[in-house]
Amino acid sequence: MEMEGSFVRDELQIPIVPKSVVDDLVDENRIINEKPVEFVEKLVVPIAFRKFRMRNFKIFGVVREVEVEDNGKRVLKLKFINTSEDSWLSFVLNINTPKDVLKYIIKRDVLAFVAEAEYGEEGLRFYER
Repeated sequence: MEMEGSFVRDELQIPIVPKSVVDDLVDENRIINEKPVEFVEKLVVPIAFRKFRMRNFKIFGVVREVEVEDNGKRVLKLKFINTSEDSWLSFVLNINTPKDVLKYIIKRDVLAFVAEAEYGEEGLRFYER
């Protein structure tokens, strides 16, 4: 199988979703009532680890799958977690290794990092600090 084109990536890809999109989807408890697969397919954009590491844009938090109570039952839902609520995230944002970021994504069930960005005609555009 030969792989080429836009699906070939030469480094770790980090999932990003714009903060404005998350703001439109969250309820008063910061729950996002989207199915995880649909959320990722429709809204998440991968960026190269190198761009994520340079981080000349702000990260507000992450969207994670968490267990919540819904009508008396424990169910998995997507939730926006602010950076200040997750000490491990604050630590990871100051680390420059793909291994630590990937470990955080896997251990915390992260679907995307929430960034100061917008979708534009050329794709994801970051508001640089």
